[in-house]
Amino acid sequence: MSTLDGYKAVMKDVQAGKFKPLYVLHGEEGFFIDRVSKEIEERALQEHERDFNLTILYGRDCDAEQVKDTCLRYPMMAERQVVILREAQSWRPDQWDKLEAYASKPTPTTVLVIGHKHKKLDGRKGFAKAAAKTGVVFHSEPLKDHELPKWIQAYVTHHKRKIGQSEAMLLAEHLGSDLGKTAMEVEKLALVTQEGANITADTIQRYVGISKEYSQQARSGARPNRPARNRPAQQRHRQRQRRRWRSVARGHRADPFLTQPPQPSSLNSYWQVCHLISQPTALIAIGNAARIASPSAFTHDSRLKTHDS
Repeated sequence: MSTLDGYKAVMKDVQAGKFKPLYVLHGEEGFFIDRVSKEIEERALQEHERDFNLTILYGRDCDAEQVKDTCLRYPMMAERQVVILREAQSWRPDQWDKLEAYASKPTPTTVLVIGHKHKKLDGRKGFAKAAAKTGVVFHSEPLKDHELPKWIQAYVTHHKRKIGQSEAMLLAEHLGSDLGKTAMEVEKLALVTQEGANITADTIQRYVGISKEYSQQARSGARPNRPARNRPAQQRHRQRQRRRWRSVARGHRADPFLTQPPQPSSLNSYWQVCHLISQPTALIAIGNAARIASPSAFTHDSRLKTHDS
């Protein structure tokens, strides 16, 4: 049975009021574990019964003996009591062996919910085998990529909204397999849309910040238009070049690239460099460095002749 099918089966029984004395919820996907645990907490007890009949324990703060003693108590002015053990993955293996006897014969007036998140419980242990006989053992695995759009559509339908296949794929590609984050974004979209309305790509782009064009580029393998990551390095390189040309133009150092006088065809490039430097004496300094006898070799040296004169 897949994770979605198992989740639907457990939630259907809980919402119908059919409770088992023991629920073992384990696996890498914590979203379904939290949802099942919350649903049992809300459905098994009425609001006025929770003060005396709801106990929440944490694996790092208790042991198997404390959990067993809590489950053996009788409910107070209620049909049942609910005991929720969270973070049970922090228990040592010997703690599960101590709880095996209770799993074989749980108290019928107690609903024990064990949350074992981020890792799978060892099914070879006697506790897991006993729990499978007397209660419910639900294995929560991460959804596959092709299952995410279908789950998003079902979750949107649960909030009485509509979403198309392409829009569901857009959310799945952008948000990934983090179901908690995806659920939060769907709930946000449900708040900004009316009941029965259709969630469009424009709505997703506005409130979630996903661009449809970006998704199409990602699907086709093309890189979206982004600023160059090495732009600061390019700016530093241009600054070093400007400093070097200024130093050469002012005569502070010789240009290592000028090993012989430049030919007239290359003078225009020097004129462009000097124009960028924007200093009146730049042409004279470069001409001296290039060992040009007369500035009349320049074709654009009106400023040079004026300065000479």
